[in-house]
Amino acid sequence: MSTATALSAIRSQDESDACRILVLSEDAPARDNARNVCFRLLTQLENETDLTFSFWLFTDLDHPVSAGCALEALNHADVALFSLRGSRLPPRVTQWLDACGPTRTKTEGALALLLNDQPVAGLAWDGLAARLQSAAQQLRMDFLPPMSGSPDLSLPPGRSQRR
Repeated sequence: MSTATALSAIRSQDESDACRILVLSEDAPARDNARNVCFRLLTQLENETDLTFSFWLFTDLDHPVSAGCALEALNHADVALFSLRGSRLPPRVTQWLDACGPTRTKTEGALALLLNDQPVAGLAWDGLAARLQSAAQQLRMDFLPPMSGSPDLSLPPGRSQRR
């Protein structure tokens, strides 16, 4: 059974206007960290943007029904966030990404990387970055540089926070 969960912060009547974010995590701790980042994002954007999230673990891609549902979520996603604790994507994830490219019809979006435990450097980073950049290109998404597990989500100078 899938461990996928959904978190929504929809305030409008039309869900199609919401920014859809798919989060695919290596494991439960990486998912929990990504979830914390998403909650901080919701807090920062408060009433400015409607957001929906769907959370998936890499192991969900082992199950055909879950993999299909995750693929459908990616097809509609504005942002795909990969939350990793290591420096490699397992074969099941790279195969799933390869299958997603031809099915995605959306022509805009961003693929982002959240690194959780250790910094990735050298050849490991080069391989991971090249793989995700290639996936972003196949998915017609921009690749965003990685962020650490505790990104500063403060607003730019001159912009007030709502409380």
